[in-house]
Amino acid sequence: MKIRRNWFNIFAMVIYEIVILYALTCTIGKLGNGQEYPYLLKGRWMLFIIIATILVFLFGTLWTRLGMREKMCRHTKTAGIIEAISVFAVILSGTAIRIWYINNMPMKPLSDYKTYFEIAQMLKAGTLLELGTGYCDYVAIFPHVLGYPRLLAFLFHFSGDSVMAALYLNVFFAMGTVLISWIITRRLVGRMGAFFTLMALNFWPSMILYNNFVAGEYYFTFLFVICVLIFTIQLQGRGYTHSHPWMVVVELIFLGVLMAVDATIRPMIMIYVVSIILCMIHARNTLPVVDKNDIPLGSRATAMGWQRCLIVLFVYLAVSKIFTAGTAYTVNRDISGGTSSFGYNLLVGLNTDSYGGWNKEDAAYLYKSLDATGSAQEAQLTCRDLAIQRLKADPDVLLNLFVHKFEVLWGNDDYGASWNILFMDQQKNLTTQREKFLYNMMDISDLYYATMLLLAGIAGIIIYRKKVDATYSMILMILGTVVLHLLWRIRIVIIIMYFRFWQY
Repeated sequence: MKIRRNWFNIFAMVIYEIVILYALTCTIGKLGNGQEYPYLLKGRWMLFIIIATILVFLFGTLWTRLGMREKMCRHTKTAGIIEAISVFAVILSGTAIRIWYINNMPMKPLSDYKTYFEIAQMLKAGTLLELGTGYCDYVAIFPHVLGYPRLLAFLFHFSGDSVMAALYLNVFFAMGTVLISWIITRRLVGRMGAFFTLMALNFWPSMILYNNFVAGEYYFTFLFVICVLIFTIQLQGRGYTHSHPWMVVVELIFLGVLMAVDATIRPMIMIYVVSIILCMIHARNTLPVVDKNDIPLGSRATAMGWQRCLIVLFVYLAVSKIFTAGTAYTVNRDISGGTSSFGYNLLVGLNTDSYGGWNKEDAAYLYKSLDATGSAQEAQLTCRDLAIQRLKADPDVLLNLFVHKFEVLWGNDDYGASWNILFMDQQKNLTTQREKFLYNMMDISDLYYATMLLLAGIAGIIIYRKKVDATYSMILMILGTVVLHLLWRIRIVIIIMYFRFWQY
């Protein structure tokens, strides 16, 4: 399909660049804070960027002088074999690193991770309604909590109630995400850009360090990148001829179903639903110049972007309704749904005293409302009404809150190491050696993240000069996440957009 550039694309790219620039400024500003030599880390990062730029320039010059691109075009079979071996080696190394990490940095599930694990145990045993009354109430308020435990419960039927089984499953999802991301960028930019994406995601420090948590983010991200792949295929239309028009409809249905499944794990997939609609609604597919009756019905039904949007949206909403009914049946409660299910997160997100973080007062207000109304839906609506009142506060106070929250989410990427330190210390499992390793990894994570932000900013400039494609859906996803975080209480694992510039 062809997407024409319009004022909204330009506006989105400008805002994206501002977001990346400020995030990079925040990250660099925090490098080395509280250390004996607070400017040393910043200096090392700048030296690394200078050296890396020189090496990339030399590599590019050598690549051009040797005519590698032409050679690879002439010997496509050999190039394909080398590429396959390289990808396999990278995936294998990433898998080995993650398995080594979860075996040498053991972690018992605590907090939300313990909730997932225990709900999964009860689902497997069929005792959730009997022994998990509190968890049922919790799921009624936050229905997405049940999504990941359902998968774990299925896994536990084969592995037993094993934390390690859950962690190995997350390794599978992590490496699946890396592989599918490679496939996406392979379609968008070719071998070099795809291989860089593969390396960048495979060795992303915080994503490796987070692997010893029984967390649903890996499952969510795995399904998410599959959705991105399907959308990319939709826009490119490769492999579909005049004789297979209904395959496009099948893909659109599958995309809607997959996003509905992903919504049961993290509701933020709705941002991507909106993103692809904004990208595709004005798109159109070029039909052959023949008599209209000679064009297959499937081709005519999906020729316009808005037609495809309707198919995806209808399927997504219909399947979401089914999953909502299933969740209500599982916990035997009337559950909150629609926009009302975000009332509490909006309430907490607008709390200026806690800077948008969890606090006892708002949690108590939620459960007090639940006790008073007896309905999770009404409790969420009560929280939403109070949140709207907070939104009417002094604009200066709200602006201060929003900027603070932005810096918290985008100002560093050391959560993998810092959360390991926090939970291991609580479990008396933090040895001196592990502590030293994790503190070093906090610095490495932030340095790596700063580098990726810089590259993402450069990529945005290059993307602006090229034709509109599926990459814009990722840009809108990032911008939507920024806006959502400014209003809501949210903490997620972010994958920075695919670094498209590498091929140029």
